[in-house]
Amino acid sequence: DGSFVTVQATNAPPCNSMWEWTTLIASQVVFAGCGWLFSNLRLQHNSKGSSSWQQSATFAATFAVSFSLLELVVFEILDTFSREFRHSAWRLELQTTMVLLVVVLPFSFCLQLTGGIQGRQWLSRLGKAFLGWLLFLVLFARLGQGSIFDFLTLQGAVARVGVIGVTSIALLSGFGAVYTPYKFLHMFLQEVDQVELRKLREQLASSNRLMQDKRRKRYDLQQRMARNPKEESTGWSWFGSKSADETALENMDQDIIAMATMAQQIESNLADMESANQRREAAMTLKGQVLNVCGYFLSAYCVFKVCMAILSLILGLTKKKDPVTRFMQIAVDWLRLGIDVKLWSQQISFLLVGLIILASTRNLLIKMSQAMQWLSTTGSTPNAIMTLMAQLMGMYFVAMVILMRMNMPPEYRTIITDVLGSLEFNFYHRWFDRIFLISAATCFGSIYVSRKTAATSSWKSID
Repeated sequence: DGSFVTVQATNAPPCNSMWEWTTLIASQVVFAGCGWLFSNLRLQHNSKGSSSWQQSATFAATFAVSFSLLELVVFEILDTFSREFRHSAWRLELQTTMVLLVVVLPFSFCLQLTGGIQGRQWLSRLGKAFLGWLLFLVLFARLGQGSIFDFLTLQGAVARVGVIGVTSIALLSGFGAVYTPYKFLHMFLQEVDQVELRKLREQLASSNRLMQDKRRKRYDLQQRMARNPKEESTGWSWFGSKSADETALENMDQDIIAMATMAQQIESNLADMESANQRREAAMTLKGQVLNVCGYFLSAYCVFKVCMAILSLILGLTKKKDPVTRFMQIAVDWLRLGIDVKLWSQQISFLLVGLIILASTRNLLIKMSQAMQWLSTTGSTPNAIMTLMAQLMGMYFVAMVILMRMNMPPEYRTIITDVLGSLEFNFYHRWFDRIFLISAATCFGSIYVSRKTAATSSWKSID
């Protein structure tokens, strides 16, 4: 009867809500496990030390909430689960992310720099870490344009995190837009003279043999001097007498230094020539031919992206419609196709967002592994490096959500816009364009200078 229908209707939402939250929590557990494995198998493998389990757990937690934000973007496009659940999930995930990025990770990083809380004087180190964290909060608060205490709200914290994250994305994008076509296109490959390459290899081997012989003679002379310490001197100087063996030893030291300098120069020239030869050999393979074709498309995209960024900054263009819907509408009107733009824009937007997520995530994880390997050579502690990587990763993914919002049809942006409130989304797109152009121009200039330098330098063997 009517009462049964009423009871059934009132009981359905809690069941659905429980299933929705269970799905979200289960996915976060999977993401956290992936983050734990990545931190222990990839990041720590590239460093010279091992980080503590606390740092691995913090990294895994940041990894989980970051990927959950991307998961919620997919939920929006697919219109999966109820609107109320998605709204609550967005707010909870963003709040958790902000706590990690503003409180937990910065304080943990400062604590690692001061030496941790183990051993004596832990209270003093804890106080220094707290002061460092307060300094971070002051600098973080000044990133915004509103009140200095605005960062205590969710919108204020996301706005400031977004500035740092968008900057990092734009820097990587500008560099990749120029360097990737340069790396793929065969026209930029340097010519390698195989005769000179063989001569350099022979010259390096000969130089190393001569240096080894000289070091062996020096060792024999040292042994002879040790057996005859009172050999009669043959000369006199203001500082005392020198024996013939001492003079010969000094001459051998100077010869060894000169040989080592020459061998180092030959080795540097040979390494550059070997690298250029390997790139040329790889370019001749099937993969190299495919990458060469891709390089032309990427070059066209790079020119298009740079031109659009310049026009956007000069004319102050505001992006109101996602690119998929805009281009589909143009194609339908021009070709007079009888297709449902709204339906197909959803499917293509989902594919585009998925590709953006996969490509950006892969690029970020690769860059993190490379940065971890480089930072470990500077003497930084693995714990501090791991915390810094987690901080940058969280900011990167928050900015990705802000920028990716424009790639979604308007009907799928409403919850993100509602949760983030008065966030100026157009500001981030203009900021991205500025940093993108600066990064692309810097990369282009560095490539131009390096090629000019390589053209004036010589790989020829040293006489």
